[in-house]
Amino acid sequence: MSTPPASAAAPPSWISRQAKYPARWASVCATTPPGCATSATPTTAPAQPSRTTPHGPRTRRRRPYSRGRDRILHGTAQHSNGALTIVALAQEAGVPRNALTQRHLDLKNDFYAEVRARGQTPHSEIRLRRQIVRLKELRAKDATEPTQLRTDVEHLVRAVNQLTAHNRQLLHALSQSDSPVRALPTQPHRGRSH
Repeated sequence: MSTPPASAAAPPSWISRQAKYPARWASVCATTPPGCATSATPTTAPAQPSRTTPHGPRTRRRRPYSRGRDRILHGTAQHSNGALTIVALAQEAGVPRNALTQRHLDLKNDFYAEVRARGQTPHSEIRLRRQIVRLKELRAKDATEPTQLRTDVEHLVRAVNQLTAHNRQLLHALSQSDSPVRALPTQPHRGRSH
């Protein structure tokens, strides 16, 4: 068999769409002025409900967040510990936390703004402030520790010098024949042969 010539290739995709959706294409052809080529784009779909309507899909998705936020801010949390955090808000709303931190950043920012507007500090900020205080205390402790170690080293060096001097005196006294210092006899260690 031979392959069909290039001119006999499949019709353009818009022609097959015309066959699939004749009503839509009829409205396009009806609105095209005479003498103009028919547009290859279909008409727009019927108008979608506005996202700002009180019953639109966006409002329905956001409703649990606002209810959870209200319960937390009024101190009547039912599903979380009531902390002023995004984690508690997500638990209270019954949704995953990443929905607030990735998709609905405006809700997260609004929540924190409302907490601050009420004169409260979010628990995450309180926790971070406590951690900063603890780290500053550790840093101060770490700063005093090296000075204490230097002082200890100086004391140990003095003790070693005193012991070295005392040992020298004893060795010198031991080398004198009329010295009252006597060397103690040593016992051979087990496993060593002389």
